[in-house]
Order: sequence, then structure tokens, then C-alpha cells
Amino acid sequence: MPADTTDLGGAAAALANGHELAALRKAVHASGEAIFLTDRDGTFTYVNPAFCALYGWQPDELIGKATPRVIKSGVLPPEAYEHFWRAITSGEIVAGEIVNRHRDGALRIVASSANPIADDDGEVVGFFAIQTDVAERHRADQERARLAAVVEQSTDAVVIFDTNLAIVYVNEAFERSTGFSREEAVGLSMWAFRTADQDASFYDDVIATLESGADWSGRMTNRSRAGETLPRQVTIRVLRDDHGKPHSYISTARDVSREEALQAQLTQAQKMEAVGQLAGGVAHDFNNILSIVLSCADLVLDDLTEQSTIRDDLLIIRDAARRGASVTRQLLTFSRHHVSAPVALDVDDLIGVLLDLLQKSVGEAITVATALGAAPLLVKADPGNLEQVLLNLVLNARDAMAGEGEVRIKTAKVDLGVDDIRPHQGLSPGPHVRIVVADNGCGMTREVADRAFEPFFTTKPQGKGTGLGLAIAYGVVKGAGGDISLRSDPGVGTRFEILLPTTDDDLEAAPPSKRERTAGDGARTVLLVEDEDGVRALATRILERAGYTVHAARDGVEGLEVYAREAAAIDLVVTDVVMPRLSGPAMADSLWVGRPDLPVLFMSGYADMGGDPRLQGATQHVLAKPFVGATLTGAVAKLIDDQQRPDEP
Repeated sequence: MPADTTDLGGAAAALANGHELAALRKAVHASGEAIFLTDRDGTFTYVNPAFCALYGWQPDELIGKATPRVIKSGVLPPEAYEHFWRAITSGEIVAGEIVNRHRDGALRIVASSANPIADDDGEVVGFFAIQTDVAERHRADQERARLAAVVEQSTDAVVIFDTNLAIVYVNEAFERSTGFSREEAVGLSMWAFRTADQDASFYDDVIATLESGADWSGRMTNRSRAGETLPRQVTIRVLRDDHGKPHSYISTARDVSREEALQAQLTQAQKMEAVGQLAGGVAHDFNNILSIVLSCADLVLDDLTEQSTIRDDLLIIRDAARRGASVTRQLLTFSRHHVSAPVALDVDDLIGVLLDLLQKSVGEAITVATALGAAPLLVKADPGNLEQVLLNLVLNARDAMAGEGEVRIKTAKVDLGVDDIRPHQGLSPGPHVRIVVADNGCGMTREVADRAFEPFFTTKPQGKGTGLGLAIAYGVVKGAGGDISLRSDPGVGTRFEILLPTTDDDLEAAPPSKRERTAGDGARTVLLVEDEDGVRALATRILERAGYTVHAARDGVEGLEVYAREAAAIDLVVTDVVMPRLSGPAMADSLWVGRPDLPVLFMSGYADMGGDPRLQGATQHVLAKPFVGATLTGAVAKLIDDQQRPDEP
């Protein structure tokens, strides 16, 4: 009798289902996901090893226990659990992230999917759940969020490009600095913002570097939405996937406009300092030459009669030498080696006294308007030098306005902070006096303005200016511890700003009157120390003609040797300040050790009297070069007289 194929088919299906069930059990047991089953009341009926590992329990410690009692964290409110049970018992699948508790009390954030189990009648008899630990993913998400916040809040412009160098992301700093919104920037090429400052070969090199797989770093200029040129220090890095293949590029761009401006100011200051040193050295040597010319001219003139045919020629020579001496004084002022006498003064008072002269200097068609500060604006400066600065600025304004317009002089007291002094080389934070001289003239181009303070630079026709006016202003202001700057636009005008530190010194009082002094009788012995042969010979001749006995030396070392031989006879010393081997002040120090009351007259065509403490308070014993014979003999006579008859109190 043939077999019942229906029964055989059912048996085969049952056998197959049994194998499938066994395979399913093995798969669940071996799964890396945490899986468990419960009955309708939420009591564990099965847990796989991954679930036990996730929560730290053994299977026999869980089976038969209520699910909430074992892993409930207490983080979620009771209403959340009630909602879960209502949903699951009604046949819904409940999925989402929940917080459970490990056996040791630590919290576990898991992604959970709970599925109801129904019998043949559709009644829910339990549920099974699959859970995945997402704590690491949360940490990664938080890290990404932090990184995104850093990128968004960065002061550097950050741009991400795809492998075709098209923009896929820009941060807020990019939007602020360029004026392009994200919507406008995304999709544009990396080179959409390039400027004419860098040619095609520059960008070809950048692309070649990136395509080779290397990062690129360097200076690049970008174009803003308004067309401005933005100097940037740019770094472009290659981003790679897990296999090392480039998938995008990230660019960070730092604005270096301020650094470049500061570097330009520093370079200009260094250049001006170098030029000043050169100018001071030239002026020093030239003063020695002029001293010889002027003194020789005076000596010869003294020996000539009024009818001499060469007298007029000598007068022309002397006048030319005096004009040369005026130029060297300007050079020394620019180089800050000019002998100045700084005093405490009120800037507003000085301008008030000077105002009438300024108005007359510019003519009736130009108005000199002032807006002066209400409180006293005290600075320490040489009044004559500061007057010269203001006069130079006003005369420059007159020339820039072609005969008509307005010059505005404004003063105020300002308190400069750390950020305020960054553009000003050499200033310190604190109270300063600001002096502004502005005009509505023709203005300057940027190229001219950059060179305005250079000595001998001028845009005026030949014979109309020496190019020393602004250079002198620069030297005077720097010598007073301040700074001077300008802002100018062609067709709009020019604005000069002077900043000088305030002083707590009292205003300089008028010097007390002194008795008339009588010149020395000349019957004295002088130690003359001068390294310039011509000046030494001429000074010897002048002093000897005035009746003095002169012992001459070529430098400080030789001066000490001469003094050692003639000490008993020497009544006073006349010495140059700057000399090889041993300077005048250093030699005087040695002489004063054994003879503190020895009178010394210093001669200088270069040294800054404020820079050597040995000359502090001794300006009445300093003779500036170039000098003529009468000036030298008068200074010697005054020094002798001061020793004999001190000033009245």
C-alpha cells in the first residue's frame, strides 16, 4: 500500500521547522545585540549572552525576575513605563532610546525595539526586545557637536571642499570676513575668491601640492563680496577616508591684515631710525666743518678793514655756512640728537599763543580753526620744537589747499589702552594728549603718504621745500616719547595725529633773574680736548687770541695724560663729547675724582644731552656745534664766571 504523501509532507515540514527553530535559537544566542523575551507581565523568560554582558547579570539571576525591577534606571519618569506597557500590550512595536541601569549602578543608553508576541487568537502573551548600546555613538555625536561648535565659533575662516575643489561648507567667520553667505558660497570653486595679486601659476602650484596628497600652507589673498583684498595665512589639509583615500579638503584662513600693518609700521620705524642715525652722523661731521668755516670767516673778518675788497665775499661765505648750520640743526632734530630743553607745558596755551602766527602764515583765504580741550593738557616737550612741528603741519596744509580752505587744530586728553597703542610704535598705555591737524586739501596717494616722513622726500617743485618738515616733526614727537601718524585721501584732505604722554610735572616757571656777569679776564689755562684736527687747531687759535693758555689733546686718553703733567696750571677743561678711545664725559669723570670742582665745558654737534646722566642738569656747560669764535670765548668766560659767582637763589 503506498505511503500517505500528505503525512510525509507534514513530517518533512515539521522536521524543517525544527531545524529552523534550532538555527534561530543559535542565531539569537550568538547575536551581538542584546536580546531578551518576557511574558505578558514583563518577567524575563529568556536572555542571550550579549544581554547579560550589557548589564552584568547571569541568566539564572534574571530568568523569572521582573524586567523593570532589574534594569530600570529611574531616569525616566513612571509615566514613560506606563506608556510603554500600554503600547506593548495593545500590540504596538515600541522603539526608541532609553536609559537602563547596569548591575554596578552605571547607566546604559540603549536603542531598544520591543515587539509584542501574540498567540493564535491575537492576544499578547509577552514581548521580545533587541537592544544596542549607543553610548559610544552618543559620545561620538557629542564630540562631533563640540568640534562643530569650535569650527563655527572659530575666528579663522573655515571652508570644506570636495575633491573637485567645490565648497561644501563655510563657517560664520568666513561669512563675516568675506561678506558671502553660506548659500552664496556653497558650490563655488576654491578659486572664486582669488585676486589679481597672485597669478595663475600660484594657484597651479597649490593644486599640484594638493593632488600630490600633501597639505599646503602659505599666504593667499582673497576677494571679499565688496571687492576688498583680504590678506590671509591659509592652510589647506587633505582629509582621507579609512583607506587613506582623499575625500575632501579643509581650509583654515587667518586674517593677517593687522599683523602686516604692524610689520609695515615696524619696518618704517626701523628705516626711519636708520636714516636718523645716518643723518645724525652726517650732521655731526658737518658741524665740525661748519665750525671751522664760520670761525675762520669771523677771524679773517676781524682782521679786515671795512674797505677790504674781499670782505663781501667772506660775508657771503659766513651766511652760507650759517644756512648750512640751520640744515644740520634740522637733521639733528629729525634724528633726535638735537640738544633740546623739554619742560612741562600746556598744549592749549602753546597753541593759543601760536595761533596768530599760524593764521598769518597761511594767509587770509585760509582759516585756522581750533577746538581745544577744556582741562589743562600738560606734556613734557621742548616748546620751540613743538611750535616748529605745528608750524610745519599748518604750512603743509596751506600748500595742499592751493590758497583757500580750512585748517582744523583739535586737542583732547585720551586714555590709551593696550589695543589703542598697537598701531603706535613706542607708546605705553595710559593718559596722552592728542593733537590733530587736519585740512580739506588735495590729499595724498597711499604711496606718497607712506614716504611722507622720510627726510628730503617732497612732492613740491625744486626750490620750494627741503623735504625736512615732516621728518623734523617725526623726530621731535618721537624724541618727546610720542608718536605721529597721518591719514590721507586724494581729493578729500589729510589728517595728522600727534600723541604725547601727559606729565605730572608742574608748569615751568620763569627762571629767576641773575646778576650781570662779567667776562673772565682770559688769564687762565685751558685743557682743550677735540678729536677733529681742524676744530682743535681753530679752537686753540681762538682761545689763545682771547688771552688763554691752551694745552691741546686729541682724545680723552691723551687729555688725561696732558692733565697729569699740567694739573697744577689747568683752570678749566673744554672737551668734545663723542671721541674715540675715551669720550669727553668719561674723561671728565676721571678728572672729577681728584678735583670735583674742576669746571668742564662740553662741546657737541651730535650727542643727545638727555641721554648721558653725566650731562644731566649741566646744559649751561654745553656748547652746541657749529660755533663761532665769540660763542666759544663767551661760553668759556661764562663758565669761569659761574664758578666765581654762583646764581642768586
